Amino acid sequence: MLKKTKNIIIVSSAVIILTALASLPFVMYLKVLPAVVSNPKAIKFAENAAKKYAKVDVKITNPVLKTDWSPVIVFKTEGINVAKDGNALLTVENLDTQISLKDILKKKIIVDKFGLDYVFADVNKLMELAPKSTGEKKESEWDIDLYDLVLSLKKSLILYNLEPDVSIKVAADDLNVDNTQKIERFVHFDIDTEVKKAGKVLHFAIADKNKVVIKNKHIYVNDCILDINKSNVHINASASKAEGFKVNLSSKKFKIKDVTDIVNSNIIVNNGSEILSYFKDMDGNFDFDFNLTKKDMNGKVTLNAFSGKIIPVNNLPVTLKERFS
Repeated sequence: MLKKTKNIIIVSSAVIILTALASLPFVMYLKVLPAVVSNPKAIKFAENAAKKYAKVDVKITNPVLKTDWSPVIVFKTEGINVAKDGNALLTVENLDTQISLKDILKKKIIVDKFGLDYVFADVNKLMELAPKSTGEKKESEWDIDLYDLVLSLKKSLILYNLEPDVSIKVAADDLNVDNTQKIERFVHFDIDTEVKKAGKVLHFAIADKNKVVIKNKHIYVNDCILDINKSNVHINASASKAEGFKVNLSSKKFKIKDVTDIVNSNIIVNNGSEILSYFKDMDGNFDFDFNLTKKDMNGKVTLNAFSGKIIPVNNLPVTLKERFS
């Protein structure tokens, strides 16, 4: 009888220990991890580690991690600031994210929500912090699913130096994916881009104006207008993961002066000013219509009007009075 009781005690103890071990990951996930993320000492440790190893000043304000018995994780923080030598590298205000790990065994992470009130990023300075790659980049086996993403960004400012003398400033505001209707979801944005080189400036601006929609796992762009200086380009497109993309770019009376400004700036075309050095006083406009896919590109350009002078030929004036395709 004593031996039987002893065996029962041993078995029961083993079951309790195994149960405790089996439940440990869940305890870590549900209780320990959220507590660590919000713990002031843990936050301070992370900030000090960034200062010691990356030589940057990091400030994390009120981070909160929420977990549940469901595979959904919510992370929020009032602010993340990264600076180096007194210069801001990254500023994030009111980050609110939610991801689902329900398909993690399939190596898929579903991003349900990504919201920000404001973000500032100096891309070049942030890239300097990244470790240098020593080998070939391998394609990740993980899939990030953004299809049902609820996205919102109130204001942003992104700085990037394409070359030492070419700077790009992007202000993307009112970025939002309206996910209230699953059948048809509108993508909203207002993006203003300024490109500078040697005192010359190119300006690009585009806003959705309810012309961009996600439907049936496709994204459709229906006559969205891109402004380039004083001219514009009409964009019509469709894209999906399964079918690739189709893009139509067209414009009526695109100003030749805007083209010469772009070429002369040397921003998009290297030594572009040398190409146009034989011409001056160019004016006029043209129409164009281009179709692009992953495999092909075709289109048509129609010159409506042109006037200018050829400098090497004693400033010979050239004028086009009839349309030419």
